[in-house]
Amino acid sequence: MIFIFALLSIAMTITQTIVVVSLFFLFARILLYIPIVLNTDSGVFRTITRAKSLNLNIINQGCCIRRIFQNLDFIFQKIHLH
Repeated sequence: MIFIFALLSIAMTITQTIVVVSLFFLFARILLYIPIVLNTDSGVFRTITRAKSLNLNIINQGCCIRRIFQNLDFIFQKIHLH
């Protein structure tokens, strides 16, 4: 019984971590575009685009995680309908 609870707590921790990380990447993606709109100074623009290219792969991973959760949500909705 204790083993089952331990597994459940580990699963919950992993799920919470994935949710937090995906939310972080979602906000990171939004924040990367804000300075381009607010400040058109070429130095700032160059820095932001460099940051964007570095974070692009990480952000794509965040989008993949979000898609997985959307699919899971869709599956659970289908289960509740039946």
